[in-house]
Amino acid sequence: MQLYLDSVNLSEIKEALSLPIVYGVTTNPSILRRERHSFKALPRLVEKILSWGARAIHIQVIHSDYDHMLKDTQTILSWAPKGLVIPKIPATRTGLQVAARLAGEGDPVTLTAIFEPEQVFWAKLINVNYAAPYLGRIQKMGRPGHSVIQQMQSYLTASDSAQTNTRLLVASIYSREDVLKLLDLGVGAMTISIKILREIVDHPATLLAEEVFIADARASNTESE
Repeated sequence: MQLYLDSVNLSEIKEALSLPIVYGVTTNPSILRRERHSFKALPRLVEKILSWGARAIHIQVIHSDYDHMLKDTQTILSWAPKGLVIPKIPATRTGLQVAARLAGEGDPVTLTAIFEPEQVFWAKLINVNYAAPYLGRIQKMGRPGHSVIQQMQSYLTASDSAQTNTRLLVASIYSREDVLKLLDLGVGAMTISIKILREIVDHPATLLAEEVFIADARASNTESE
């Protein structure tokens, strides 16, 4: 399972990548706007993030027509050696066309903005690397988000003649409980905020136990002197 940080905040990314459990970083235009970054600033950000040890960075295209979307992907792929940056393409009709072309040429690609199980099946058919469903947004639509994700995962693991290397990259995760349920479902990847990352790493009971051990070690050293 690959764990990503969903952010372009450099201090958050540096903190996350200091942890060996974090595989890489995901972005989208909304995150860029929130942090006041532009698409043009991404090459510099990519260089810095990779220097901190990211094994993959997922970056979304910024156009919706075929020619410009394809140009976006070519630009994104030029920013780093193959496999280190992965274009994110919305699962629209045009997106499927561009994603299929990239996958056919052996380039990595993520099909994103997925809300339905059949969209994951389309991702599998064209053999993209990742399919990114939005768990939280599915739940906000009044649907059983984890059941939907479970059905998506079943489409990827079903034994048939159309097997691919596609894995789910679940986004829009709002709680530690969501993370645990996704682990139970065996999803291939998820992307979370720095807040949730801190929650799943810095367990209060573990930190308290460490404090007690250190205090006992110091007391023992003092008593033996």
